[in-house]
Amino acid sequence: MADFDGDGKLDLAAANRFGTTVSLFAGVGDGTFGPRRDVEVGSGPYAIEIADFNLDGRLDLAAATFSSRTVAVCLGFGDGTFGERREIPIPGAGFGLVAGDWNWDGKIDLAAGVYEGGQVVVLLGDGDGGFHPGQEITGFLTPQSMAAEDMNGDGNLDLLIGDPAETDESRSAVEISYGGGDGTAVAGDMNKDGYPDAIVTNGNQVAPWLNDAGAANAAQARAFLKKVDRVLSAGGASARTCINVEPVAGSYLNSDLNLDSITLSSEGTGSVSQISTAGPVSTAEKDSDRNGILELSACFARADLAKLFDKVQGKQTVTARLDGTLTDCRIVSAKVDLEVDSSHRSFAATISPNPLNPQATLRFSTSQDGFVRIRMFDLNGRLVRTVLDRPLVAAGDHQVVIDGRGANGGMLASGIYFYQVEALEGTLRGRFTILK
Repeated sequence: MADFDGDGKLDLAAANRFGTTVSLFAGVGDGTFGPRRDVEVGSGPYAIEIADFNLDGRLDLAAATFSSRTVAVCLGFGDGTFGERREIPIPGAGFGLVAGDWNWDGKIDLAAGVYEGGQVVVLLGDGDGGFHPGQEITGFLTPQSMAAEDMNGDGNLDLLIGDPAETDESRSAVEISYGGGDGTAVAGDMNKDGYPDAIVTNGNQVAPWLNDAGAANAAQARAFLKKVDRVLSAGGASARTCINVEPVAGSYLNSDLNLDSITLSSEGTGSVSQISTAGPVSTAEKDSDRNGILELSACFARADLAKLFDKVQGKQTVTARLDGTLTDCRIVSAKVDLEVDSSHRSFAATISPNPLNPQATLRFSTSQDGFVRIRMFDLNGRLVRTVLDRPLVAAGDHQVVIDGRGANGGMLASGIYFYQVEALEGTLRGRFTILK
């Protein structure tokens, strides 16, 4: 899936393996798609890849064809249409395809899995939509499903190749070809160690393969707070909270830490799962805990922390994760225990998801019993709906559903809208977006 026509909505491309085309379906934005349009790519397209092959800012299409034994490249015009195909011969039936920059020249390359001979052919891009042969990697059975990720954290893009054995399941494998950054050569971080893992399907099973490269390459860190900052109170007066981070056993230098990359994450505790630092991180080193190791401080805004923990009830210890990257592309990750106290939550309101998908939850907190009125307005300030109007609501955490409908029950048009929460403490205002 990709946005082929630049309208901000995801479109769909599907290879017709028993035909000669790739079918495109323009996304409407509500989970449905427009009529089918076909792009000729050659006989038996088995795998497709989307990237900007000629560096013009528009997405292009590539397809590995089984019967034509080519990789077909169709340059995109940015409006959902594509030009005539350019064919790059490969030494067999095209079975898999993935794009990436394997020689660090800023131009997109392709790697094609070839059915006969069990090989992968690297095609180096020229930045103009053309390609020339690179290395051929052999030793596979039937290289089919392929992905490009930096599996070992060395900064070079690697190849992840699904290699199913058609007649002997015990010989099926997932191969990793580590890139050298010189043109030689579906993943995700399942266990949040900063290294991508592989997800493999085999018959009726789905199995995650955890990447153990992190054990050898991870930069170990320790994150901690001062005692005075250890409790995050919803009603606290501090505008921000700072977390100290220091290397463990000299695994990295503070000067190598990319300060702008630092984030704080916590799954399932708030309307957002990750926040960034509030403003630039200070480069000043200190040893606040007097353990002989200098640390840096990463500070987070109170408003952002409130969103990260707005689902926490009462007083709880939450284990969050501080992440960052080093100049050598390694990951720095450290767990930090935070005492979250929502019992003194002040008057606040958040809405999520935003834009609506297809609806959202408006969460609000009041510090005292009293009336609550929630209204919605359009961009011109016109009242479109009163969501809640109660004379007495108990102090605490509450939520209402924003379903994208107006006062008459009809669906509201796409656009920007505003909510207004009125209570004894005052008035809170915010904005949200409806996309169709």
